[in-house]
Amino acid sequence: MVDALILRYLLPGEMIIESYTEGFDYPNKSFIGKQVLYLTSQGRFLAVDSGGLFGSERLIEYNGSLLKIGTDFQANYIVLFNHSVHPLTFNLTVSFEGFRKLLKSCKRDMFHFTQKNCCLFQKEGVYHSGTFTFEKDKASFVCHDLMFEISYSKIRDLQYNEGNFLLQITGYFEDNYNNDSFYGLHKVGLFVFDDEIVRKLWEAKRQFESISTILSEDALVTLVNAKSKGDQFRGLLVYEDNHYRLVKEDTLETVYKVSESTHLYFDAEELRLLIVENDIIFYLTLEQNSPLLSSIKKDSEKFYSTIGVATGTFNDRQYNEKAVGLFVGKDMATYSLFFESSMEYLDRVAFSETIAWQVEDLHFLCREDGIFLFSELNYSLELKNIFHECKNANEKDVFGFLGNGMPFILKIQSDRFVLVHGKDQFTDLVFEEIKSISIAEQFEDSIFTKVKIEIDDAERIIFVPEDKIQELIYTSFLAKKAKLAMSTPASVLFSSWSRQVNDYFLYHYIGQLFVIKSAIEEIERESTYKEINNIKVVNLLYYGLQTQKQIMDSVSIYIPSMLEEEQSTFFKREGVSHSAEPYAHLRRQLMGISVQIQRHINETQANLNAISFAIIPKRDLENLNRDKLIRNGLMAGGVGLLAGPIGLIMGAHAYFSYRDNEKMDKLRKENEDIKIDFYLNKALDSFYHLLENMLPYYISEVNGKMFQSFGEIAGLHKPLLDKISLKEALLTRLAGLYTFRQLPIDHTVLTKKEELMREIHTSLSASDSLIKHFRSELGTNEDKTHLVEELFRKELATQSVEN
Repeated sequence: MVDALILRYLLPGEMIIESYTEGFDYPNKSFIGKQVLYLTSQGRFLAVDSGGLFGSERLIEYNGSLLKIGTDFQANYIVLFNHSVHPLTFNLTVSFEGFRKLLKSCKRDMFHFTQKNCCLFQKEGVYHSGTFTFEKDKASFVCHDLMFEISYSKIRDLQYNEGNFLLQITGYFEDNYNNDSFYGLHKVGLFVFDDEIVRKLWEAKRQFESISTILSEDALVTLVNAKSKGDQFRGLLVYEDNHYRLVKEDTLETVYKVSESTHLYFDAEELRLLIVENDIIFYLTLEQNSPLLSSIKKDSEKFYSTIGVATGTFNDRQYNEKAVGLFVGKDMATYSLFFESSMEYLDRVAFSETIAWQVEDLHFLCREDGIFLFSELNYSLELKNIFHECKNANEKDVFGFLGNGMPFILKIQSDRFVLVHGKDQFTDLVFEEIKSISIAEQFEDSIFTKVKIEIDDAERIIFVPEDKIQELIYTSFLAKKAKLAMSTPASVLFSSWSRQVNDYFLYHYIGQLFVIKSAIEEIERESTYKEINNIKVVNLLYYGLQTQKQIMDSVSIYIPSMLEEEQSTFFKREGVSHSAEPYAHLRRQLMGISVQIQRHINETQANLNAISFAIIPKRDLENLNRDKLIRNGLMAGGVGLLAGPIGLIMGAHAYFSYRDNEKMDKLRKENEDIKIDFYLNKALDSFYHLLENMLPYYISEVNGKMFQSFGEIAGLHKPLLDKISLKEALLTRLAGLYTFRQLPIDHTVLTKKEELMREIHTSLSASDSLIKHFRSELGTNEDKTHLVEELFRKELATQSVEN
């Protein structure tokens, strides 16, 4: 047997380490025999050839102690090869553990290493092969998957066992290739096969002042990345004799000793230590496996190193988008903010003296000395519980922020509004100096609205809660008009108010028809299939006009009722009798006009009913669109004033973007697109006839009825014309109407309501054009009346002569 043959050739105490069936060669190999190469613990390579059926067994030996073994370190194994010319050639791999076994029984000088300064490093039971490189102040071990540096000054001790080639280095080093951001090595074991490596390390330790010279035997040391005002350095935090001190790595200079007046703040999760003594600040990042963790936790207060990004004002200084930390007193009742980039901290204050307000993903923190807006807040459960100690903002605390993110508290006064940024830090904006306040941008998922304020030739951008914009516009109007109203006759104010109410009524009464028209034009501009656009228009008209009929009935009844209630309350307060008849009369007249308009709408709807198969089921449309409408507050009360067409556009877009192909296939199969085109054109003809020809007439009718009713209402005010209370009431009403006009039609557009009101009035010009047209056809031009006058004069003169 082959094994028996090998046993006969083994020397006393010699063992087989590895065996190979490939990776070697020699002359005159048997053709069908079994060949095995054995590596022994004495560094011999024994090739055994069984000889096959007809040959005899052979043994070829390569003696490594005499001929040398070539050794090449790879990432995960070692390659052994014949260093000398020999009939037996081999190129074999051996594991790191197998190589260690070989080293225990073999002399080192039998190996010839192809790389200089090669060695093995064992970490967590895994071997890594690499090389040492030496520099002026440090040596580095580098391999494929890890690296660490050995600073000569941080070597505390060196021990080398020549028997097993193990070099033990004790000190404070960093594992740069560790997955953790900062991981220390305090004891490094290397298998070194080159005496030159050991010699160089000993020599470097003697030349450089070692940290061991400044440490006691019981000292605990941790590696740190340190930062102070104007300086960053690698260092060591030393704990000995119950005291901490910070040492620079390169010079071993002690830069700070912790005293009784020092405050330590520690973030145990991020391993960040903040050392504070008055204006002295050191910000340290500790190694992951620091031996000082337990003592630091015991001696320090709570620190949250990075709770988010903050923008705000503190005293006279602005902090714009700075990473901020927070440290808490041992009593957990006080705190301070710490800015890492500038290495500054704010005065410590109590949580109970801080106002905190959270909305969406923004957090406002208001202290006596400043206001801060936090974004990207890292909120642990523990930190949330701490912030619960803050006071909640009340209704009077209205938070907002500038275009650059600087937060403020909004204070609205009778003649101005103030943006309070902090103690003695504010922006004062006087209403009389403001040209306009308007919404610049609305956000679907935010309570904040972008507001543009025009002052002379400058613009200011602020972000405030949406419900405060009305108050700003309302108060601005009052501040600007109050003085003028004092000198204006009450009758003039009443006339202005009645015109504004007239516009307000028309906006709600027929404004939706103009929105539908605009929506149709938008759809027609789209570049999608005509068939799809037609169906969008069908649904827009169908549901929009259906809602329009309901709106007219509601508006005709309830706006006069609102006016009646408003006036009744005022007259009752003034002790003057009041009649309900003008309002009842106005309701009846407006309902009559509604019936006439609805007749035209019914004609349009009749054409749409002929293509009912093209109408999206109402439930599908509502399900697609309900969430957005509710978010925007457009379905309040179930009436949906002016929300109908806009909501329908959104719903139809969503419906067809999802089902375009499906719907198109169905329409083409049924050949219904021609029918849709025919009846839609008829419906649009009816709609535009109403809009362009009849609506100007109905607007004039409404204006006339409103003018008549307000004439009756004006008579009720005569006993109060000289009273200041009437002016106050009228100015208040005018302010509300003005504010309404300045706000957007809805949350999806920036178009102001007053622009739609102007479009309604502009439509009256169509009636004037028609009247002029008919006049011109009959020649009844006012400029030609002089011809009749001249003929009459001549006739009168002739009659006079005859008489």
